[in-house]
Amino acid sequence: MGLRLFFIIVISWFSIAGSTAQVIDRIPDKEADLRRAQIPRDSITVDSTRMDTLVTDVDLSQIEMSPDALDQQLEYNADSSTYDLKAEKIYLYSNAKVNYGTISLEANFIEFDYANNIVEATGIEDTSGTLVGNPLFKDREQQFTARRIRYNFKTGKAFVYDVRTQQDDIYIQGTKTKYVTNPGDTSITDFVYNENAVFTTCDHPTPHFGIRSTKQKKVGNKLLVVGPSNLEIANVPTPLWLPFGFFPIPKGKSGGLIIPRDYEYSDELGFGLRNIGYYTAIGEHFDLKTTFDIYLRGTWAVYAQSSYRKRYNYNGNFSLSYSNRKIEATGVVGFNKQKSFSIRWSHNQDSKAHPYNTFGGSVNIQTNDFQRINLNDAGSVLQNQLSSNISFTRRFPDKPMTLSVYLNHSQNTASRKVTLNFPTVNFQTQTIFPFKKKNDPGKDKWFEKISFKYDMNLQNQVSATDTTLFTQQTVDDLRSGIRQRVSTGLSFKVLKYFNLNPTANYTEIWNFNSNRRSFDPTAFEVAIDTIYNPLDSTDFEIIADTTGYGTSTEENIFGFEPLRLYTMGVSLNTTIYGTMNFKKKDAWLKGLRHIVRPSISIGYTPDYTRESLGYFRTVDTDTRADVNDPITYSIFENSIYEKPSSSGRQLSLGYTINNIFEAKVFSKKDSTDQVIKLIKNFVISGNYNFEADSLKWSPINMRGTTTLFNNLSNLNFGFSFDPYAVNDNGQRLGTTQLRAEGKLLRYTGGNASLSTRFNIKKFKALFKSKKERDRVDEEEQEREDQEQAERDASFESQNDGQFGDRGITVGGDPFSPGDQGLGQGVSRFSNWFDDFSIDHNIVFVSRVSGKEVTNEISTHTINARGSIQITDKWKITIGNIGYDFKRKGLSYPSFTFYRDLHCWEMGMNWYPQRNVYSFFIRVKPGTLGFINIPSSRNNVDGSFGRTR
Repeated sequence: MGLRLFFIIVISWFSIAGSTAQVIDRIPDKEADLRRAQIPRDSITVDSTRMDTLVTDVDLSQIEMSPDALDQQLEYNADSSTYDLKAEKIYLYSNAKVNYGTISLEANFIEFDYANNIVEATGIEDTSGTLVGNPLFKDREQQFTARRIRYNFKTGKAFVYDVRTQQDDIYIQGTKTKYVTNPGDTSITDFVYNENAVFTTCDHPTPHFGIRSTKQKKVGNKLLVVGPSNLEIANVPTPLWLPFGFFPIPKGKSGGLIIPRDYEYSDELGFGLRNIGYYTAIGEHFDLKTTFDIYLRGTWAVYAQSSYRKRYNYNGNFSLSYSNRKIEATGVVGFNKQKSFSIRWSHNQDSKAHPYNTFGGSVNIQTNDFQRINLNDAGSVLQNQLSSNISFTRRFPDKPMTLSVYLNHSQNTASRKVTLNFPTVNFQTQTIFPFKKKNDPGKDKWFEKISFKYDMNLQNQVSATDTTLFTQQTVDDLRSGIRQRVSTGLSFKVLKYFNLNPTANYTEIWNFNSNRRSFDPTAFEVAIDTIYNPLDSTDFEIIADTTGYGTSTEENIFGFEPLRLYTMGVSLNTTIYGTMNFKKKDAWLKGLRHIVRPSISIGYTPDYTRESLGYFRTVDTDTRADVNDPITYSIFENSIYEKPSSSGRQLSLGYTINNIFEAKVFSKKDSTDQVIKLIKNFVISGNYNFEADSLKWSPINMRGTTTLFNNLSNLNFGFSFDPYAVNDNGQRLGTTQLRAEGKLLRYTGGNASLSTRFNIKKFKALFKSKKERDRVDEEEQEREDQEQAERDASFESQNDGQFGDRGITVGGDPFSPGDQGLGQGVSRFSNWFDDFSIDHNIVFVSRVSGKEVTNEISTHTINARGSIQITDKWKITIGNIGYDFKRKGLSYPSFTFYRDLHCWEMGMNWYPQRNVYSFFIRVKPGTLGFINIPSSRNNVDGSFGRTR
């Protein structure tokens, strides 16, 4: 309808162009001249002496306008134009362009034939004989090009030759197209007939593939009907035919069938279709995609994915997956069923949504090792820690308090242990100075520095396995409580350089469950033994032997049990600087600095083992008095909050010495001095308990951390020493090590870990300027963020996982001469591995058993991942490859080989450890992405399926 209306307006405009121009150039109209001759002259005499005959007060609304008048401005231009008055034609040449509202027509030649009511647009051959300036028609977002356009504005019919148009990602090329419109009534539906048209997603002038149909009919913007269609590849017909097609043309978001992109045949599962389903838009802000995997031998899976977004408010996505595998059991009649499901949800609130309330988080819950069973990529197979966190925070305006509500989840897929905290409510105030005077700019008095802080926490926690998570056992293991804490403190300087900080804390915990142990003296454990006569098997004697005299049981009691804890103390700390400068001007090392932050504290904790408090109970272990060894236990052993100390009253003197070592060096690359940390911190700590009967000194702990190679490696270490000696069984004695063996301290164990992570590009930047290193760091962070987003997106399409991750699509024409070999479009070999990331971890552990010291390397692994862009079209991606020096084996290698074929793509995914692979040649993802030729072996048929 837009095309018909446009040509009517263009013809109408040119029909009156001559009468409106200053230089009259129009087609003579004999009938109009005759009518003007018959009009009588006006009998009113005009006074020519009046200076101004213009009437300014004219009401234009009273002027009757022609129904054929233009409602918008029409503009046209061309390099040149001619008028043929005898043939009643107008010709526009070279860069001819006509604009009317949102409609425009461009061509190198436009002809208007008034005698036959026909307008025609086409290109013009250049000096080489090539047709240039073909007609281009645009109407808002829609446009098409053609070799020639011929339109009759009287009948409303148009013929367009060799048209090329685009609808979303579909390109349509038609040999001959006929438009049928009704120029007299815009409410009547337009019809478009197409002959010998090709549908394709290839943007090449000569498409590399397409679906060709001999006949097509488009009914307005409602539906499209096509006749017999055939898939062509490189203009060669294939045996694949479609007898007919009926396609509704939606406006905006709409639902539709999702054609399966992948299919396979499995020896274990049979023939299967993957990713078949339906997509629908739910309102303006939500959508839903439901897909299925179906195999003929009973295995199936369902995936529901939804995304939502409301501008300036929120956005997120949700996915629910369920897998039911049915695999023939080995050695027995029947099947083994593996049922698992996964829930993933991510929600983000826009910063402009609310000034005081914030809601967001992510959920990732799985059962029965869902991702390892259904996915093959390295991230899904090697990851064994899952977590979720949803939070709501309310900040009260003009008040120093905050309310937060959390839901937390942690899961270990190896041990199958799941911990849920739901809900966790936390209310806290900021630090308050109640005695501080308002609007007083003077120096604070000591009592004005007294501070108070309050926080309340409510928590419910469940620990279970993923198989018992939603059973009655989960309810029985529920632990709940409320904790309230009030703290007060004071900070001021003494002797100019020392900070004195007295503190007092009170904690009250309301536990809603506690544990009780009981002893049953009547329950004896008896072992029955039968002794046979070696010479006569019928001769035997039965002997009963009592192995247990009474039994102990533990029970979880639901009920209110309060716990009150008190602590108080005072600390004194300062900072000491030791600096050594080197005066030599051209020296690389400019100076050294040692920063020492010593701290001494005295803390008091009351005796919580008093019987009057009831926090500790005693239970017998044996009915025999000489063997009975009563056990003292706390009824809050299973509390989710702090537990009372069983050490009695404590008055301890604690000490901490934190050391920092720095150096100032001259950088030749930047010509500036830089401060680097040799050791970020080295902490020595311990305490002395005045109330203890013996062993008053605690072990001395030493720990430290530093970075190496410009922050590429992190080194953490920790060691402990004991001032007391031990016996042969490793029990501490009241004798000091100095008196027992003449040594000041006894080594009790330690550990050290060195972790390194970098990519090759970042490693190269170490030898460049700081500006270049900062740029590489920013690029690395962007790459990591993009990879994380891709991993999240790939998990949402979990049913693609059996074939591994898709290759990376790179645009271009595979038939271009620049890609005939490795010599064209190839980056330098030295840059091939720039995107590679390398992780190296080694952990050293030192253990002491009795007086024997054992040293070992508990962990030693190296892993690499990255991609190699061999040419503009060839790419090799290594999802993971590594070596475990402890197990002496590779750690789950995965490879992807990818070739960009312009509108097609070819690749292979290979997971050697599971004996899983997939090969594909397919159209790139899009409307015609279902055209795919896969060949694969899934993890059920591979070694992974045989080991489960």
